[in-house]
Amino acid sequence: MAKQEFIFPPLDNSVQTNVKYDLLAQKWVKSKQAAEYKYRPRSIRTDLNVVGLIFQLVYSLLTLIILSIIELVKWMRSQAK
Repeated sequence: MAKQEFIFPPLDNSVQTNVKYDLLAQKWVKSKQAAEYKYRPRSIRTDLNVVGLIFQLVYSLLTLIILSIIELVKWMRSQAK
């Protein structure tokens, strides 16, 4: 069996080789960024902020509805007189 000479990476500076290197580098960068995003530590502070915003929204909407009903009742009473 003849020994095959396989040189990796190619050492020429051709456009085709540079394109392969660019594609390979982009793939490695994307995988590294995806791994960093997937395994980054999560803060409970942001989760609590979202929960607080939701509670505040519900409270504000309920207050608005209740005050609107009260004003509607006052208006209806004034119209009945």
